[in-house]
Amino acid sequence: MEGRNIKKWFILVFLVFFVTYGLFKSYKYQSGPKIYIENPANYSSYKENLIGVEGVVKNIAFITLNGRTIYIDKEGRFKEELILIPGYNIMTIEAQDRFGRSISQRRFLYYEGKFRDIKNMMETPSTVEISATTTATTTSN
Repeated sequence: MEGRNIKKWFILVFLVFFVTYGLFKSYKYQSGPKIYIENPANYSSYKENLIGVEGVVKNIAFITLNGRTIYIDKEGRFKEELILIPGYNIMTIEAQDRFGRSISQRRFLYYEGKFRDIKNMMETPSTVEISATTTATTTSN
């Protein structure tokens, strides 16, 4: 009788361990892709037009920043640069896992700079001399 109880307990412990291990290993596949953006903060304002974008992703197979593919290191970290235009900018990071599930995060950013003064550049034209020469030819029949 005692041997049967030990055998039952051993089987029960093995099954509990097997189920727990299976749930632990399948968690990342069940949870889907994750994006954690560390920089820039949402609704940030900048005086420079070139900013750094940094973060961590988990459980992904493909990632883009404003539609452009970016790459991650072994730990799932990414570090990219983004050029802002004057005024409001929307930064979108999208990720997809190997099962087709996708996630996206947006950051709304403001760049305080101005466009280059194109009007002043156009008011000061560079001097270009154009010379034309004509050659007259006559034909007789």
